[in-house]
Amino acid sequence: MFASSFGVAKELDIFFVSTIFPVMISTSFYYISQNYYIPTFNRIKTDNPEMLRDYLKSALLKNFLLSALISLLLLVFSGVILSSFLGEIGPEELRMAENIFYIYIFSLPFSLVISVLIAWQYFQSRYLQPLISQIWPNLFIIFFVFISAGEYGVYSIAIGYLTGLVLQFINMFLVSKDDLRFGKLKMTGGFLKLSVIPAFAVVVLIEVVGQFNPMIDRAFFAKLEEGSISALNYSNNLMLLPVSMVAMAFSTALFPKVSEYFAQGDFDSLRNKLGQSIELMAFFFLPLMVVFLLFPGEVVKLIYVNASFSANDLQMVSGSFYILILSLVFYSVYAVFSKFLYGINEATALLLINLAAVLLKFVINYFFVDEFNYLALAASTSVSYLFLFTFSFLVLFRKIGGLKRPELINIFKIFISLSITIIIGLLISNLERFSGAALKIGLLLFLLVVYLLVNKLLKLRILKLLLNRETGFGKN
Repeated sequence: MFASSFGVAKELDIFFVSTIFPVMISTSFYYISQNYYIPTFNRIKTDNPEMLRDYLKSALLKNFLLSALISLLLLVFSGVILSSFLGEIGPEELRMAENIFYIYIFSLPFSLVISVLIAWQYFQSRYLQPLISQIWPNLFIIFFVFISAGEYGVYSIAIGYLTGLVLQFINMFLVSKDDLRFGKLKMTGGFLKLSVIPAFAVVVLIEVVGQFNPMIDRAFFAKLEEGSISALNYSNNLMLLPVSMVAMAFSTALFPKVSEYFAQGDFDSLRNKLGQSIELMAFFFLPLMVVFLLFPGEVVKLIYVNASFSANDLQMVSGSFYILILSLVFYSVYAVFSKFLYGINEATALLLINLAAVLLKFVINYFFVDEFNYLALAASTSVSYLFLFTFSFLVLFRKIGGLKRPELINIFKIFISLSITIIIGLLISNLERFSGAALKIGLLLFLLVVYLLVNKLLKLRILKLLLNRETGFGKN
């Protein structure tokens, strides 16, 4: 919808730069609430179950007060923040940036409270309502952009987002109201113990630092050609779409099991689960990466079918997308590794890895942005993802040991089946020219069947785990 209404334009660049801090904070606390509060809810359920709902209400209150404080600080320093990132822009553009910034600041209290309510629902193994509630902001952004983008420009995005977020808050409050109505609020001393502050602070820092990539890119706004930030945003969203659908969802569901195995000292099960996870990511994302690398322009045009892209815009989005895709498999596996590191109490190591990756990205941007422009920013993101994968794997290897021989064999089988599929695809392409979109899609579907059949013939364990509920990923 953004692409069809705004294309790659300076107005959208300014929007993305103006909203970076509120969006970064909102996204960070969404993951903070899951990675910190869900284990805490589990611990209280075991040790002191009668205090569970009081803790929930205390967490909601503290998140609300924290969001109010953050919003106030952002409001006070809004001028400094915007001028630092936007540089020299016209007065009308600056006024637009300020107004957008204020709307997103106002959304923070809703966002931070929602994050706790979603974590509570996940803790209760209620996954449907949080997923449904997350439709509201996207739905109303689409609605407002569709009916008013021509008249109000990027303001339609901000108003749609805020409206949808308020409705998401109402939705989550209604589905959680029975838990919130239970008894009176008791601020227990245990909740305020200093011993929990370092652990919470580490989780906060990890999630905040993890959101620094787009902020670092926007810090080089003044050196980029017009439309670069928008192009990077489109390509990054496209690259992260399958990661969020598969890797993030899988790792979130896996997290409780990892914590349970580590608490029990069951390192064999941990290594087995780690091997299964790597197999699953390789099985899904290796062929997807190959397709994206072979047809980056076609993929961009297919997803952003109604986009207002010029030939140069398409080149910018496709070029940055191609570079980002090089790290697709690494980042998808890292998404799983990060949950393992949380689960085995290696959050401090995860924080240090993330800090080093952010520093590496900044250095690459600083030295290469003048020569390669937006492509340097895309490359620095890919390199940082590779860094995250490599060093998180090294920490896991040191903590729980390496993969077993069966896991390594299964990963090797995936490479074999993918190689056979690629060879068949190349042979067919040499025999027949596939210039039309329909023929290319037909070829890809045929090669998908070949890929699955080869994996079936090689007796890949992943297929059995995916198809068999009794021996699936949630089982031992």
